[in-house]
Amino acid sequence: MSLFSGENPTLGSNATCGGQKIQNAEPVSAILTASSVAQPIFIADVPYTIIAANEVHAVVGGSGATVTVEHLTGTQAPGGGTVIFTAPLSLTSTINTVQKATLATSAATLKLAVGDRLNTIFAGTLTGLAGGYLQIVFPRTVLLDYGIVRCLVHS
Repeated sequence: MSLFSGENPTLGSNATCGGQKIQNAEPVSAILTASSVAQPIFIADVPYTIIAANEVHAVVGGSGATVTVEHLTGTQAPGGGTVIFTAPLSLTSTINTVQKATLATSAATLKLAVGDRLNTIFAGTLTGLAGGYLQIVFPRTVLLDYGIVRCLVHS
């Protein structure tokens, strides 16, 4: 198989670099608290595709507290993007229980181009929310630079 500079192939389950196994998923995370506000949590440096999203909290938020994530392109302002979840995640659900978000079915919504952003959106009353953690997961990619593979290995 030949690759060209600028291609970003998705790695297989047995991918290695320098003898080290490369993990198949790269998470991006945000801490969620009672003082959380809508804000950017990720800027794509290469093309990405979102494959999963999860949330957990140690203390529930107030009435109707939820979080969702939107995909912003170009100069879109927060609140003007495309939501990537089919429904917001409840921040009043059972504590210390990981919630798996149901992702949008549109491939375009889940594909990020270079410079695209992910932004959190909150609803309801966050009062009391503590120990919240939101995770967005992408498949790991190999970055090519002038035909030379650069490996990112976590030890």
